[in-house]
Amino acid sequence: MQKHILKAFIAIIAVSFSVKPALSDDEPSVFQAAEIRNAFITPGDAGETSILRFHIRNNSADNLVILGVKGPDHKISKVTVQLGSEKYSDLGSIPLLPEEYLDMTSSHMFVRLQNVIRPMEPNGKIKLRLILANGRLPFSAHVRKQKIK
Repeated sequence: MQKHILKAFIAIIAVSFSVKPALSDDEPSVFQAAEIRNAFITPGDAGETSILRFHIRNNSADNLVILGVKGPDHKISKVTVQLGSEKYSDLGSIPLLPEEYLDMTSSHMFVRLQNVIRPMEPNGKIKLRLILANGRLPFSAHVRKQKIK
């Protein structure tokens, strides 16, 4: 696990010097050669935190840099890595190399959706936008029944 964390931190530092800002909300979403599957949210009540997990594959020949997630039901998102049983760290981004696959459904990385605006309906579906260094990628996530602890 420490090997993967070290690899992620080194890649973040290397990519952070060449990162362009993500597009504003006024601009249309741009096509990214990436595939998001099995996205789900563990719901939280208003003012709480929800957890977003998904599979993502970078299908392009360039690096893909994930900065966060925007959506109608939360105010802030943070890419997070679990370092130990009760230790977490927020990452500024997650880089994916060309053709790289990342399983955030069972790994130590996930996205925290903080300051939930309204309770999310279990078994519902929420439209989100993955914020990338060079654009946005729209996707949907299913809301699971159980809440986070």
